[in-house]
Amino acid sequence: MDQMASEELKRSPKQSIHFISNLDPDDFGQTVLNDDWLRDQSQSHLIDAVKILATRLQGQTTEKIKTHHLPDVSFKLPQTPLHLEFVSDEIVVPASARTQTREAEFEWELLLFPNKSNELPVRLRVLGDFTIGRAKGPKSPDLDLSPLGADAQGVSRSHAAIHATPDALFLVDLGSTNGTYYKARKLKTGDPVELHERGSVAFGSLVFSIARMQRKH
Repeated sequence: MDQMASEELKRSPKQSIHFISNLDPDDFGQTVLNDDWLRDQSQSHLIDAVKILATRLQGQTTEKIKTHHLPDVSFKLPQTPLHLEFVSDEIVVPASARTQTREAEFEWELLLFPNKSNELPVRLRVLGDFTIGRAKGPKSPDLDLSPLGADAQGVSRSHAAIHATPDALFLVDLGSTNGTYYKARKLKTGDPVELHERGSVAFGSLVFSIARMQRKH
């Protein structure tokens, strides 16, 4: 850096910040020149530059977390009512209840609307506690999300469970690798969270909105 450029940068904090922002850490020659220049700056000048850069980086970091580490739950449910012919076939959960003949003590209807527009909503008939995940080998969860691209979306084989009671449904993470989320908040493993209609749930990056949740009897 020549003497004229150095003198010019001393006069303007904005120019200094622009200069610092464009440093190339892999260019040793540039770094040496910048070290010389930085030693010539006043302490207050450098503190101001660092504060502004820190604020900028904080914003970038926050945006990166929102974009890359949390599932996208920004989609909206359709305003028109959902007709049963436009949803998947009813899935009875848990799997053990599919062959039972006795009447269940209680029954819930749960309709999960995926964030992918090309996927059909998942209609569940809930007769008790059930597990959620992806099938691999002989073991399979009660609700297998493999047809929805569970493997690519980071869904574990035994990802989560829903605990059903006569009064409410509770979502529980089972120690999944990529996390279980309710309303964009990550669940702690083993801690149940009560579900509500219109809330969003995510298993890894596979996201659903609860379009309907009602007790049948």
